[in-house]
Amino acid sequence: MTDSRLIGLLSSFSLKELKQLKLMVDSPFFNNQEPIKKLMNFLLGFAPQFDSPKMTYQNAYSFIYGKKSIQSDPQTAVLKVMSKLTGLIKDFVVQLELEEHQVHWHLLQAKYFEKKQLLEYVPRCLDEAEALVNDIPYRNEYYFRYKLLLEFERSSFLNIIQDKSSLDYNLGVQNEALDHYYAMSKLQTYCFAKNEANRTTFHYDFSQMAAFLDWIKATDLTSVPSIKLWYQALILLNEPTAENFYLLKNDICQHRQYLDPPVMRAMYSYLANTAPIIHLEREIFLKEVFDLYRTQIDMGILYINGFLSPVLLRNITIFGLKLREFDWVEQFLQQNADKIVPTYAEREDIVALCKAYLYFGRGDFLKTLDMINTLHCDNIFTKMDERRLRLMCYYEMNIGDPFDDLVNSFRKFLTDHKKKTPESHITVNRLFIHYIHKIAASNYLKKDQLQAIAEEVQQVPVLPEKEWLLAKIAERIR
Repeated sequence: MTDSRLIGLLSSFSLKELKQLKLMVDSPFFNNQEPIKKLMNFLLGFAPQFDSPKMTYQNAYSFIYGKKSIQSDPQTAVLKVMSKLTGLIKDFVVQLELEEHQVHWHLLQAKYFEKKQLLEYVPRCLDEAEALVNDIPYRNEYYFRYKLLLEFERSSFLNIIQDKSSLDYNLGVQNEALDHYYAMSKLQTYCFAKNEANRTTFHYDFSQMAAFLDWIKATDLTSVPSIKLWYQALILLNEPTAENFYLLKNDICQHRQYLDPPVMRAMYSYLANTAPIIHLEREIFLKEVFDLYRTQIDMGILYINGFLSPVLLRNITIFGLKLREFDWVEQFLQQNADKIVPTYAEREDIVALCKAYLYFGRGDFLKTLDMINTLHCDNIFTKMDERRLRLMCYYEMNIGDPFDDLVNSFRKFLTDHKKKTPESHITVNRLFIHYIHKIAASNYLKKDQLQAIAEEVQQVPVLPEKEWLLAKIAERIR
């Protein structure tokens, strides 16, 4: 019973919502079947976890029917009641959504009054809906969608009450709202798809994009700040140049009041994803991306419901360390170690890994090894990070045999996991192993041979620990 869809639904509700649901189930308007009420009372006895071993079909049957004899077996009888209660819960969910999105509430009222020819009630509904739309703090897709729905309903109402000789039943305003919503929605979809296409091999159809961008450019739609930002984002993703990069970056700062946190996160991710293509000088690239992270931290938009993703914790740590911002990274980890998404099973491991990176950056290789020895992770990417860090520690500490053993075992590890790991990750880690092993075995190489290795490393566009590898070659040349 505990693994049923009904229990899954009930487990998702807060205690306040469960109380509201009980009021609905007890209301004769929504439900006049006593078994459903009794089943609800039975299940509420196990709220909010709903995981008690006493929550069985047999106990539910006894609670609902007592000693009453019915034709079907207890489980089948309870399942039928559970199915009806699930249907009520679906209605309840709609009710919750309508309460949260009051614009729909008022527009549905207007639609009903039109249908019943109670036209005197419609203007008030439309005015209340318009006030709610205007109060939306951000000019995002939801705002433009509500604006379109509102103007559509207003046009429908005016078409009923206005003199038929009128030339415009609000159609001009409705058409403008439609253009705004279409432009915003299409720009977002193209941006999402283009960003994915740029970082994966998945194919999307962009055959109509050029005509769409020409239409945007030919109209006055870019005078709307939020539409202009999405337009600039798509231009950047199509043409990753320094000019387009800074245009979008500056526009985000200038018009940030129109953007909600999810949109700002998306915009900053487009900047970060195009940065390595635009900023070929490594130091500038690192500073630009680190600046993007710090800006988002200062604005508080990296956190979703107060939590930070483990990937972001790791990436921010690494970028900060590459720029030798050791104190900042240490403070960042102290402030965010307990803010990793609670559902992430390896929270402690990702924090330990980041601390290990910090110790390594400061040159404390023993502490680095002690920290990565505490890892118990199953995540393939964390395991690759741990092996790279361990290899670098062995190199720095001049521990020969374990270094060679780990080189071989790391290669085997990548071979064993290549079917379940993106090819790009396998490739760059193999390159890292190749170069660190080559540098470690370079005692008898001449300076020009070492310089050739450095130039080879420099040419690799994506390579883990690239700065460290180049620094080790430079030490050998000296």
